[in-house]
Amino acid sequence: LKCTSASSDGPVIIQVGGYTGVVVDGLRFDNGDNADGLAIRLDASLHTTVRNCTFSNLGTSAVYIAGAATDTTISGNTMYGGLYQILWNDTSTATRTNIVGNTFDGLGEISEAIEINTPSGLAANTQIVGNTFNNFLYNGTNTVGCIGIAHAGGVLIEGNTFTSCDTRNIHIEDSTDYVSIVGNRFVDAGREAVYVVLGSAAMYNFTISNNEMIGCGYQGYHTIYFIPGGAFSPFENVIVSGNRLYNCGKAATATHGIYIYYVSDGIISNNIVKNQKGSGGSSRGDGIYLDGTGGSGSLLCSGNLVYGCSSGINVTGAHNNTLITD
Repeated sequence: LKCTSASSDGPVIIQVGGYTGVVVDGLRFDNGDNADGLAIRLDASLHTTVRNCTFSNLGTSAVYIAGAATDTTISGNTMYGGLYQILWNDTSTATRTNIVGNTFDGLGEISEAIEINTPSGLAANTQIVGNTFNNFLYNGTNTVGCIGIAHAGGVLIEGNTFTSCDTRNIHIEDSTDYVSIVGNRFVDAGREAVYVVLGSAAMYNFTISNNEMIGCGYQGYHTIYFIPGGAFSPFENVIVSGNRLYNCGKAATATHGIYIYYVSDGIISNNIVKNQKGSGGSSRGDGIYLDGTGGSGSLLCSGNLVYGCSSGINVTGAHNNTLITD
């Protein structure tokens, strides 16, 4: 299916709204590089499946999720380039969206694979599982990522592979809670593999566990990074455990492997950080950096293995009740 319209309202090839059980299977979509083009738009749909399709010359998005789309499955598709590949509308109240076994290729362009940003809708219960992300380019700002999430709740990111993505691989911000990032593999991320930044309110319940990160942060960025944004509100209930970081931070000045900044109630345990070393050879970053600026509290750092770094664990700032043990 090819779209040739130059409509200023943005052409849509398939729109699904008010229907149950629609399946889009095995089609090839070409949006003709229409800047505002959408291949598939989902509104108040129920049990919609998009599978085994190929999307190219995307324009704005391959799949655009608006309204109260519920129980949506997007699986086995291949998507190339575009501004976004799967995008939520700001007002979307979509729930139970499953993105499984797709291939997202940025073609070395400035694009984003998955963007969930629903400030007036608050999308919930999204699973991003077993996908492959390749060749997404940094756009010169700090907001883009292979996966970008803001104003959402209940997100599982599991078993995905990220390769040669110049962007932040996962970027989370602004009132996003209950996120699990588990069992993923990150290779040659130019910036952070996982970046979490606070907005104006506290953010709760993050688990980052059993991920493998190789050669990440080589443009001068930390590999796992929790940082406050515009307001000092803490991250609460954070678990960073069982991750393996190898040969990361190889910028001219080495960066840190795991950087925890202003976290209340956190566990950093059983991680392995090896060779957090700058490209110049003499500069090494810290394996784990615990920054208490603003008053981090109730941190447990235990059972971690760190070597080939400047410091194994660097503790700075005003901590309250931080325990470091084996």
